[in-house]
Amino acid sequence: MQKQPWLQAHSGKAIDLLNPDPSSILIEDIAHALARIGRYTGHTTGNSIYSVAQHSCIVAGLLPDELKFEGLMHDAHEAYIGDISTPVKDAIRALGGGSGLDTLDQLWMSAIAKRFGFSEHHSPSVKHADRQALVHEVGSFLAPSERPWVFDGLIQGGTYYSAWSIDTAQRYFLRMFKELAPPGV
Repeated sequence: MQKQPWLQAHSGKAIDLLNPDPSSILIEDIAHALARIGRYTGHTTGNSIYSVAQHSCIVAGLLPDELKFEGLMHDAHEAYIGDISTPVKDAIRALGGGSGLDTLDQLWMSAIAKRFGFSEHHSPSVKHADRQALVHEVGSFLAPSERPWVFDGLIQGGTYYSAWSIDTAQRYFLRMFKELAPPGV
């Protein structure tokens, strides 16, 4: 008999990874985890983690009011399945493992969207804001590359960020959530 994969959330909840129950998803667990997950597979400069929580706050800040909540939550599923960088996802797909990864991403995005009342399908504006953040993150958090980054028409430079502490990232993520979440969430 195969064991059902699960993880223990910060709150102590046992989370079924293949059958996510929206009622077991807590924003406090999401904020806690995202503030501790480093972007770029940890290959950033400096002595602080550049976290998924900070990235999510930045993406939200780049969007008009009606999309800020979706922007904040666009990577919330990573609190449960981790941040697998795009190049690593591409490598997994090249080796034939992309279908399972995409299904897991979708399972978790659907459960979180249902729990907190937003669309599980990111709008083009959220995807664009995510790319805008990337452009500034590369200049802010990565060493100069021996290969050029391709930004699809976006120009690197302009805004530069400093990494927040874990506590600051968690606190700002929760504050933005409380300000932006639909009523009753």
